[in-house]
Amino acid sequence: MILRDCAGNLWVGGVKGLFKERDGVWTSYTVKDGLPHNEVTALCEDTRGNLWIGTRGGLARLAGDRFVSFTEKDGLVGGRTRCIYEDRDGDLWIGTFDSGLSRHRDGQFTSYTTREGLFNNGVFQILEDSRDNFWISCNRGIYRVSRKQLNDYADGKVTVISCVAYGKPDGMLSIECNGEQQPAGIKAQDGKLWFPTQGGVVVIDPELVPYNSEPPPVLIESVMISGKTASFENGVVLEPGLTDLEINYSAPGSVKAEYVQFKYRLVGLDDQWTDTGRQRAVRYSHLPPGRYSFKVIAANSDGVWNETGATLEIYKRPYFYQTGWFFALCVAAFLIIVASVYALRVQRLKANERRLTRIVAERTAELVERTEQLEVANDKLKELASLDGLTNIPNRRCFAEFLHQEWMRSVRSQTPLSLLLMDVDHFKAYNDTYGHQSGDECLKRVAAVLNESIKRPTDLAARYGGEEFVVVLSDTDKKGALKVAETIRSRVETLRIPHSESKVSQYVTLSIGVATAIPRRESGMDDLVSAADQALYRAKENGRNRCWEESEAWV
Repeated sequence: MILRDCAGNLWVGGVKGLFKERDGVWTSYTVKDGLPHNEVTALCEDTRGNLWIGTRGGLARLAGDRFVSFTEKDGLVGGRTRCIYEDRDGDLWIGTFDSGLSRHRDGQFTSYTTREGLFNNGVFQILEDSRDNFWISCNRGIYRVSRKQLNDYADGKVTVISCVAYGKPDGMLSIECNGEQQPAGIKAQDGKLWFPTQGGVVVIDPELVPYNSEPPPVLIESVMISGKTASFENGVVLEPGLTDLEINYSAPGSVKAEYVQFKYRLVGLDDQWTDTGRQRAVRYSHLPPGRYSFKVIAANSDGVWNETGATLEIYKRPYFYQTGWFFALCVAAFLIIVASVYALRVQRLKANERRLTRIVAERTAELVERTEQLEVANDKLKELASLDGLTNIPNRRCFAEFLHQEWMRSVRSQTPLSLLLMDVDHFKAYNDTYGHQSGDECLKRVAAVLNESIKRPTDLAARYGGEEFVVVLSDTDKKGALKVAETIRSRVETLRIPHSESKVSQYVTLSIGVATAIPRRESGMDDLVSAADQALYRAKENGRNRCWEESEAWV
């Protein structure tokens, strides 16, 4: 990297530090002078004359003859900096190799990753078009995101951001963009954007990318009550005892429908809209009795919202003991009992004392019994809340709590912790060919294999979402984790579940990403999940139906 600053200094970054040339005199800077790492990966001079240096270990700003460093501890999303960009408002945007994007404003960092809706955590180069969009390159293609939406997220106006990705279907010969050295892309004087890839240079003219002003149509596709499909043309009615309601919705016929964003609200229960990103289903468990109106709206890939959306009327019938007439009957009965007791007490005080003592004892015993029953019921509800309703194995929430617990234990004991992230190969094609019911049965059989393969009480198999599953292996090194992963992959293949549309095999198969770490307090368990996700991506990229271990020493 080479940069000539406004003062006439020439700055050169390399693998052994930063070098400055002034009037023929060279000065070198390393970690001893405040750099977070000796390998320099990006240089940028902002409009205020500050020099920013991106390194393999963090970000630095020149202050006099020394540098002020910023790392994850200071709020930076990741240390492996790939690019630095200053926008027209003076905000600084820092891209990383595989940790996401950071915005620096007024001394504060805001982080964006795939959890917040970013298409990919790789940010190799950031180019801005005339429509206030960022175009970002990564190892899975090029994606576009609105700068305004990024700022709205930082200001708390939205909870999810949306991106539009471009790859081979859009004309790219390769989705592997090159970002090891800067600049990894330029904006030409004519406004066109140039990005290098493994298959050649990609040129984008943002002005020719059509703006979609048409709001997407919104449709409620199906309703499931306690796991069974229900008719919903005239609304749905939940009888007492039916506690699980799942609503599936979509935006059929939309341009780039995979990037449509949704919001939903259950009027009568929710005070505000819930951002779901690209999620197309919502589940309610244990709705209180009453009438509700479910509303869902959507925005297309250019952020144009269909504010009308779709609506579903819902009525949850109460148990008899939850009705007003039952309450009134109880009150009336109570008053009658009180009046009778009072009259008898006047006539026969001693006899009534014995009777009242007996009644109190009976009621107390009944109350104790009901209390015990309620405790049993509450324990059962807690158990159900931690299980996935389809596969009957722990759900993602239970997985997150278990991973946090095992992560902290591994930090204390300094023992290895392994994570397997797996995906059913070409599952969408399976669903399209055999139907959702067969797809559900397929997921149940895969979940059963996971349960059979996990023997230790310190391990956990869970449903991560959709056709994705995850396994946590405590006190397990890389070799042991790979062995378990291969066992699971082989057992699923041995099920011989037919899959005629698979491009891998004639039967259902798994791709598995494996990541192992000995955690440190300064690292986070999200890094382990990201490493497993990267390994899963590599497993798919290298042919699927295989296990792939993330070899990079990131801990």
